[in-house]
Amino acid sequence: MHVFGLTPLDTALSVLGLNFSQMLMDYIFKQSSIGILLGVVAYFLIFWNLARKGQYGRIWVYVVSIFTLVVLLLPSQSLNDYKSAQESYGQSSVESKDIKEALIRFDKVPVIFTYVNQGIDSYVFAMIAIMDKILPEHLRFLDSPYQIQKVCLYIREGTNVGFQDKALRATFKSFILQHYMPAWTRLQHDAPTRKTIQDYYSKEEKKQWQKIERDIDQYFENDPNLKQASRQKLSTLLNISNDDLKQLIIRSYAEQSIGDGSKLDVYPYVLHALNFLPVLHGLAQMSLAVIFPFVILAFIISSNTAYLFHYIINFVWVKSWALLATISSYVSIYVGRTQANTFEYPYFCVVFVGVFFVLIILSRVVFIKGGRV
Repeated sequence: MHVFGLTPLDTALSVLGLNFSQMLMDYIFKQSSIGILLGVVAYFLIFWNLARKGQYGRIWVYVVSIFTLVVLLLPSQSLNDYKSAQESYGQSSVESKDIKEALIRFDKVPVIFTYVNQGIDSYVFAMIAIMDKILPEHLRFLDSPYQIQKVCLYIREGTNVGFQDKALRATFKSFILQHYMPAWTRLQHDAPTRKTIQDYYSKEEKKQWQKIERDIDQYFENDPNLKQASRQKLSTLLNISNDDLKQLIIRSYAEQSIGDGSKLDVYPYVLHALNFLPVLHGLAQMSLAVIFPFVILAFIISSNTAYLFHYIINFVWVKSWALLATISSYVSIYVGRTQANTFEYPYFCVVFVGVFFVLIILSRVVFIKGGRV
């Protein structure tokens, strides 16, 4: 089983790039005479030019490089058995293969180039898996990349507009205004007291609230971002029980459901950024795979190793994004763990996006500096 990418989406895009790469190789070097003609002409011109200058050492380097690249270019294979790290180490509701095949049904990929991709990804994910095992459970990243941040932001987005089910919203609002608020007033009047708000409900009011709670539970379970399984990691982050987290969510929904539900903030944009990260990573990997045949052709024509060198630097840089995302997640969750009002104001999600992009920029600078050494 080949493992590419963190999530099913960027895995599908990565494999799609390998498919496009093989299509281009087939056309340039096999189906048409463009690549062969340019390659042969350039080969003899460069060979003659180096021999004329007496640079026989470079001749051998060029010949060996051409032979190696031909070995890289010619073999191809069908790739049908692949999945993402999330599918391998955790659970996913969608499969990489289904996403990719919905875009294109071509399955040929370059053999050596694919093994290099898969080998680097496997090494990176093995490193992340080791870190996940060493660190506490609430910090684990590989089984559900970006998930804890997304759940928190989806809940935040939901609490900004309240219940979308009109019947539930009306029933809930009516109960809050007619029964909860009077009971809350009596509770505050008797404070300090060991009693809870439900101690001030009548028998009939308790029955009404129990029915509303069942309706709320069903409402949450129908939303994949609010159901108990999704809330579990968030409750671990906040160090509270799942039931207490549910009550916090209900309270936040209450505040908006009895209001106008028009609250706006920056968090929806952070959610969009999080949802775009797998797309960005997948597109970057796909672009590298697509330009691979052109990099090879440019080297054959010019004998300039700078093309290969810069390509390798960018290739390793993009592959390192998974590790950078993991580090960003660790930092952001630590911030969320130490923040008192994490649920109402999930700054740790903003921290994740900010740290991730800062690390991408810094790592890019490091790779560029290293390439000049």
